[in-house]
Amino acid sequence: MIISLSLFIAFFLPWIIGYELLSLILRRQKFNPVLMVSLSYGLGFGFLAYLMFVLSFFKLALTLCNVQAGLISSLAILLAIRVIDKKKEKNEAVIFEKKESLFGNASLLLKIIIALGILYVLYNVALILLRALIVPVCSWDSLATCVYNAKLIFYEKTIPPLKFLPHPSYPLGIPLMITWLNLNLGYFDEYYLNLISVFLFITFLCVFYYFLGYFTNKRWALLGVVLLISSNLIYFHAGIFYRDLPIMYYCCCALFLLVLWAEQANKGVALLSSTLIGISSFIKMEGSGYSIIFILLSAILINKTKQGWPGIRKNIFLFVFPALILNSVFYVVKFMQKVQATEHYDLSFNLLIHRIPHILEVFFFGVFFSANWNIFWFLFLVSILVRFRNKGKNVSIRVLILNTSLWIFILFVWALFSEKGGSALISPYTFSRVLIHYFPLIIALIILLLYPSAEAKEVK
Repeated sequence: MIISLSLFIAFFLPWIIGYELLSLILRRQKFNPVLMVSLSYGLGFGFLAYLMFVLSFFKLALTLCNVQAGLISSLAILLAIRVIDKKKEKNEAVIFEKKESLFGNASLLLKIIIALGILYVLYNVALILLRALIVPVCSWDSLATCVYNAKLIFYEKTIPPLKFLPHPSYPLGIPLMITWLNLNLGYFDEYYLNLISVFLFITFLCVFYYFLGYFTNKRWALLGVVLLISSNLIYFHAGIFYRDLPIMYYCCCALFLLVLWAEQANKGVALLSSTLIGISSFIKMEGSGYSIIFILLSAILINKTKQGWPGIRKNIFLFVFPALILNSVFYVVKFMQKVQATEHYDLSFNLLIHRIPHILEVFFFGVFFSANWNIFWFLFLVSILVRFRNKGKNVSIRVLILNTSLWIFILFVWALFSEKGGSALISPYTFSRVLIHYFPLIIALIILLLYPSAEAKEVK
């Protein structure tokens, strides 16, 4: 009973803070309840990680009392702002809402198929949750770069000087989340910490379903969720606490929100997407590189809106400023403590041309002939060949394809110009893990390309 209560507090406090923070960002508007709760989870735990980092930076001990005091104080401030704001205007509009039934006007056979799809998703989520509770952390990177650092922080009650940590350049978002959960338990547990990753995956499935449902319908969105959870490596990582699935959550959610903003320019959505991509840099170092892609895409979309300079300036601020601030926090501290900014990404102008055949081999076999992705890369290729000519002017499809192309390009350049990092990347195991970061875009593109509908809004 005590453990259950401790776990409830450990998840509820960041979650409710994330909800209030999300409500503040959206102001007079909101998403539907499921999407609000799903985005609040990642936003709240990202806030928690930065709060703990700031407390430690100012020499405050990372005890349960201090961290809870920081969270409760933050919650009180957010609630006070919410009450003051409510007095000004009480109406809240639900944005990006499509009211339709999953089973509406469906034949008996289709209803059975839909029900089986729902059961398939619930069954797999239950298995992921069960595995997380009965199997402790045992994967190497989880132990070496996340759990070990979390143990140091937990027992020292502070973040040690970075140079004394293994992999000092690695961001501390995940170790701090693990520390928080174990502070609530009162001891260091290597089972329950997996729940953070499991709930990130579950909430991401909800965001993914909502995003696809907005641009197609709920049945095709359910198909997308079924395909995603059928991807072997995604399924495996949902129950272990690597950094790859959390960064997938933050980067893909940020991109989905950017695409929604392209449909209906909304400053709250812009601010939220920029905040989430900024948090990704505190999860894994690749988040900084992905932030560059995000800012480039947002600049392209802002330019397409054909607004005047005041509107362009405001949108640039909303998309760029939060991402830059959140990206810079950890780099500033690394600079102050004389720790190198990166560890493996030693880019140089020495073109390692002899690697090109091996890089192409790893990319080709890692994408098309790995058991990690089912047949979805093949299906994606077929979808592009068959449907892109008809749907190529769709805003969401263009943005997702451009993001995927830039992502693959960055990976190729990294492998080609980085001696250490490139060697790590062209290991088939590492490459597959990196593919997790934006793999949901491949499933999303399959659904958006194959969905039989009238042409969507075009880029003007």
